Amino acid sequence: DTQTILKSVRKTGRLLVVHDSPEFGGYGAEVVSTVVSDLQCLSSLRVPPKRLCGKELPIPFAIELEQVMIPSKEEVIASVRSLF
Repeated sequence: DTQTILKSVRKTGRLLVVHDSPEFGGYGAEVVSTVVSDLQCLSSLRVPPKRLCGKELPIPFAIELEQVMIPSKEEVIASVRSLF
């Protein structure tokens, strides 16, 4: 929901996009692009937008390998804290 994201960025001045796809060509890049294309959002940003993405590898079948591939809870928490 684009309008919800834009409203949130205008209010908080921050953007963290988390997804399991690789950073390059992932939908997170489109979300960031949409936000910085909106001049009101761009001027509201207090820190640069941040993306936390999956590794540049195919998602493996084994659970143990999948857990290494996909952003962890700890990585999400660290990324959120880095915005402040």
